[in-house]
Amino acid sequence: MVLIIAVGCFAGVRPEESARLEWEMIDFERKHIDLPASITKDGERCIVDMSDNLIEWLSICRKRTGKILPDNFRRKRWVLSRAMRWQACLDDILRHSFGSYHLSRYRNAALTVEQMGHKNARMLYAHLQGSGERFCRRGGLLEPSSFAKMQRGTACRLNPSECKTVLEIVNERD
Repeated sequence: MVLIIAVGCFAGVRPEESARLEWEMIDFERKHIDLPASITKDGERCIVDMSDNLIEWLSICRKRTGKILPDNFRRKRWVLSRAMRWQACLDDILRHSFGSYHLSRYRNAALTVEQMGHKNARMLYAHLQGSGERFCRRGGLLEPSSFAKMQRGTACRLNPSECKTVLEIVNERD
């Protein structure tokens, strides 16, 4: 679950691209993810910068080779959407959250468009009409140091009752 959330919300990678993403495509030294044309939606290579927070999350689960997401990630994503009480399993809600935050932080549509692999800003603005913002506006996603505390039930940046629900549901189905 951690990687599904981290790659979606902190890198803006599409869910289906995440499903094909392999550890060899993640360059920790250069701080970027190299999405080859063979796995991207539009068939073009995309280089995605990694934030320090994303690097920290990925480092926790880091492996040398293989896919970063489990084969059953779609089921786990559905469990997460139910736990968060999203009205539907919006495939790109984490990606749209990334776009909203990236654009808000850097105030540079061209940079956000490039990071998300869009062709132009029209696509960016069409998807950022609030659909993704709601998820992270509840207090932001957890930092790795907070996650361990949350698992013990002592701390959480999201609404504590929602965190408990997420953890209970995810853990009982893993």
